[in-house]
Amino acid sequence: MPELRHVDGPRGDRLACVKTEGRGPCVVFLSGYRSDMEGTKAVHLEGWARARGQAFLRLDYAGHGASGGVFEEGCIGDWAADAESVIRAMAPGPVVLVGSSMGGWIGCLLARRLPEVAGFIGIAAAPDFTEDGFWAGFSEDERQQVMETGQLLMPSAYEDPYVVTRRLIEDEPRQPCPAGPPADALAGPPVAGHLRRGGQPRDRPAASGSYRRPGCPPDAGQTRRPPLFYTRDACPDRSRAGGGSGVTVTGRGLSERPGGGPGPEIPAGGVSDWLAAREAGVVDLRPGAEKRVLWAGRPEARTDWAVVYVHGFSASAEELRPLPDRVAGGLGANLFFTRLAGHGRDGAAMAEASLEDWMRDMTEALAVGRRIGRRVLVMGCSTGATLIALALARDKVPGVAEVAGAPEAAEVAGAVLLSPNFGLRDRRSAILTWPGMGRVLPLILGPERGFVPRNAGHAAAWTTRYPVGALIPMARAVQASRRVRGLSVPVLTVLDPGDTVVDPRISRTMAARWGPRCRRSGWATGTIPPATSSRARSCPRA
Repeated sequence: MPELRHVDGPRGDRLACVKTEGRGPCVVFLSGYRSDMEGTKAVHLEGWARARGQAFLRLDYAGHGASGGVFEEGCIGDWAADAESVIRAMAPGPVVLVGSSMGGWIGCLLARRLPEVAGFIGIAAAPDFTEDGFWAGFSEDERQQVMETGQLLMPSAYEDPYVVTRRLIEDEPRQPCPAGPPADALAGPPVAGHLRRGGQPRDRPAASGSYRRPGCPPDAGQTRRPPLFYTRDACPDRSRAGGGSGVTVTGRGLSERPGGGPGPEIPAGGVSDWLAAREAGVVDLRPGAEKRVLWAGRPEARTDWAVVYVHGFSASAEELRPLPDRVAGGLGANLFFTRLAGHGRDGAAMAEASLEDWMRDMTEALAVGRRIGRRVLVMGCSTGATLIALALARDKVPGVAEVAGAPEAAEVAGAVLLSPNFGLRDRRSAILTWPGMGRVLPLILGPERGFVPRNAGHAAAWTTRYPVGALIPMARAVQASRRVRGLSVPVLTVLDPGDTVVDPRISRTMAARWGPRCRRSGWATGTIPPATSSRARSCPRA
C-alpha cells in the first residue's frame, strides 16, 4: 500500500497526500468541503487506478484530514493553493483532475493555473457554493452574525455542527469559476473533460456538461458532450428560454432577435425616429409598450439630465407611471422608456429572451440616455433594478461582460432601485438556475405561469401569462446580481417591507454591502402616487 507522505504548504502547513505510482497522466482527486482523502470516492478511484496501472494522487487541504493547519482559518483560495503545491511536488507531469463538490471548484481554478492539466472531471461540482449555497440560505440575523463576529456555527445532518467564516464567504469573488464559453474561460494546453455540476449543500442535484480548451480536437479521447458553460449559440439542448450556467455578452448588440449580433450605433440624426424604426420590426408589439423618449422641451434637444427607466419582469414602462414622469419633470429631464427583449408582446415571446438580450438592452438604454442628456439618472423596478445593478457594477461580475465597462456607464450620475429583485421570497426559485432546467421546469411547475389582472389597464401593461421557461433568465440575473460588490455611482434603494414577491431583506443586505454611496429608504403606501401604489401591489413585479 502507498505510504502517507507530507509536503510543505504555501502557508507553512504540513499537507498530507498519498501517491500511487503508475503510468501517466496522473489522476488527482480533489475532495469536497470538510471532506478528506479517505472518503469513499477517493479510495474507490485509487483502487481503480491501481488495477489499471495508472498513477494516482489524493491529498488533504490544510485543516482537512491528516494535514496540519486549522480548518476555520482556510478559504477556497488557500485550499486551491494547497492542492497546487502538492500537485507540483508529487505529480510534475500531465495530470487529470477529478474534483468532488468543492473540489470541482478547486479543479476549475487549477485547470486555469497549471499548464500540466490534461483533463478535468467534476463530480457534483460546487463552484460558488459559498455565495449560492451558504450566503443565499442565511437568514438576515445569520448574515449579520457572520459579518460582525466573523463566523457562524452551522448545524449538519451528517456530522457535528461546523463553522462558516466571514473569510470563506468574502473569498468567493476572488476565486471565480469561469462562466463564459469554455474556449475563452480556460487557457493553456488542450483539455477535454466531463463535468457533472451539482453543488452545496450535499442534497443539491447534479447535472451534466463539459468543456474543451482551445485547440483541443473534438475527439481527443472523449466523446463530445454539451458545454458546461453555455452561451446562446453553444447550447444544443436548451429551450429558447435559457437554462445554461452563465452568460457572456460579447458585443454591444442592440437587437431584439435572440442571439443577434451587435446592432447599429445610434445615428447622428433623431433618436426618436431611430427607436421607432427599430421597434417597427417587432410586428406583435402592443401599442404603448415600445421604446420611446418623452422630450422635456423641443424634440431631440439634449437636456442637462436624462432619466432612463427600466421596467420589471413581464411588465412595461407603464408599471409605475407617473412616478418616472414626475422625477423627470422635477429635473427638467428628457425621459427614455426602454423595453426588455420579449416584453410588450405575447406570452410566447417572453420565452425567446435571454439574460444576454437584456444586457444588450441595458447597453442600448445607457447609450440613449447619454445621447439625450449630459447626466443620466437610471431608474428601475424589481428585475429592472437587478439589471441596472449588473450594468453599473463597480467590479466585473463573473458571467456578465462588456456592460459595466462600457463608456456609456461612465455617464451615469446616479441610480434609483425600486423594490429591487435580488432574491425572491419563494425559496423554491433556487431551482430556476440549476443546469438543464429549460427542459425540466415545465414538468415541475407546469408549462405556463401567469396571474389574473386587476383591471383592463393592468392587463394592457403586463404580460399576464407566459411559458414557465421565461423565468430562467430572470433567475439568472438575480443569481449574477448577488456577486455585485458595489456600484460605480451613488444609488438610492427604495424597499417595501411588505413586498410579497421579492425579499427586501436581501436588498437591505446588498445595500449594506455597497457602503455609504448606497442610501436606503423604506416604502410605505401613501408616499407614492395612489395609482402607482395600486399597480405596484397588484401584480408580480419580478
